[in-house]
Order: sequence, then C-alpha cells, then structure tokens
Amino acid sequence: VGIDSIIAEAKVAKMTFYKHFKSKDLLIERVLNERVVILKQDILDFISTRSTALAKLRAIFDWHQIWYKSNDFHGCMFIKAMGEYPESNSNMRTAARNYKQWLTSLISELIANILGKKNSDLPPVILAILDGLTINCSLFPETTEDRVKQSWLHVHSLIKSKKTTKASA
Repeated sequence: VGIDSIIAEAKVAKMTFYKHFKSKDLLIERVLNERVVILKQDILDFISTRSTALAKLRAIFDWHQIWYKSNDFHGCMFIKAMGEYPESNSNMRTAARNYKQWLTSLISELIANILGKKNSDLPPVILAILDGLTINCSLFPETTEDRVKQSWLHVHSLIKSKKTTKASA
C-alpha cells in the first residue's frame, strides 16, 4: 500500500501524516507494536473465562477460529511484515518476534500446568500449527472450522501422548 493511499484513507493532510510519522516504515512499526498490545489483551481476556490449563489452551484455538471468521481477518500482520522486512534487525521483525515469543511463552506456561513440568518441544510446534492455520484459513476460509478442529485434535493427542509417556516413566 502506498503512502498516498494511507493518507487518503485516513483523511489527513500529507504534512499532518509526516508530522506524526517520519516514514511509512515508522507507521508500520507503530501499527505492529499496537497490534501486539491489543492481541495480548484480547487473548488473555478470552482465555480467562476457562478454568483449566487445557481449556485455556483450547481457547487459544477457539480465539483464532473466531478471528479467522471475522470480517477484518486478512492474515497475520506479523507474518506479512516479516516477508516485507527480511532484515533480521528490523523493528518490524522485532515486533513480530515479540508477539510470537509471548504467545509461545503463554502456551509453554499452559503446557507446564497440564503436564506438571516444563516441556520445550510442544510450544513451538503448537505455534507453528497456529501460524500454519492462519495462512491456511486465509486461503481456504470455507474450511476454517474443520481445520481448526482437526488441528486441535492433533495438539490434544500430542499432549495426551506426553502425559502417557510421563506416567509410564
């Protein structure tokens, strides 16, 4: 999207835009950082209504399904920003990394509560599943519910197998 389109959509003068944002990159950086704050709070609020760690983990999948089916779902800003800004030290990649690390950390905490111990294998796998779902559901919106359900069933199966392994050890 060009800066002129952004300015026209925002209905502000070019001078006003550049007074607040010295460049389009700074605008994108600000949007991504704001998105981190909004997503964190939204997900925490959504899962807070569930009583167990397993139910909270499932709620993360439910939250994603609701997002995928919303009118304002156009894929993940963080995944898109990483494609647009491939430099590993860019502020956009930092914002994306911060959000993904936070979500992995939340998942890790829930997994530790479910299994009774920390598990470093599952959280990044679950994040990869969620990221894959995000891309997949943006391409095939008509299959969203089934894809989220199947993904959750696989995650739940992985958790059960870790519990079984722990119990037999």
